[in-house]
Amino acid sequence: MEEIIREFPALRVTMERDKLANDEKSIQKILGILEENGISYDCITIHVDQLVFLIREVDAPRLHQCMAELGNGLDQMEISTDRDVVMLCIEGKRLTWRGISMIVNCLTMQNVDVKMQRYFKSRDRFILGIALEEAEKARQVIAEIAAAGFQI
Repeated sequence: MEEIIREFPALRVTMERDKLANDEKSIQKILGILEENGISYDCITIHVDQLVFLIREVDAPRLHQCMAELGNGLDQMEISTDRDVVMLCIEGKRLTWRGISMIVNCLTMQNVDVKMQRYFKSRDRFILGIALEEAEKARQVIAEIAAAGFQI
């Protein structure tokens, strides 16, 4: 299998507030403001008290305006960004759940912190958010899995 691994500098944005996930209007407002500012996110996770998304660094200049709008419109929201993140996109013709699981498990066993992950089955794309200092190690682990003949 021939897979393509692309790398993008990224930002991990965390928005926190008590019971944020239960506040459907706030979630809609956040996603609407991101869309209005032309900021697309490649990964998003929603937990009880937080919303976390991964954006490409090229969208960072628009993020400041977006944060100002979000801060003004949502009470008691704490917003933080982690700029030391790399987004690895693994694209191929036949990604499997087993291969994706193997990648994540091998990265974890090699002490690579996977900050975020998402699989887009319709686009056959697996996205990983990795700490900048661990990106090279992550690429090596993925290459070793592929070289060993495991179908990812």
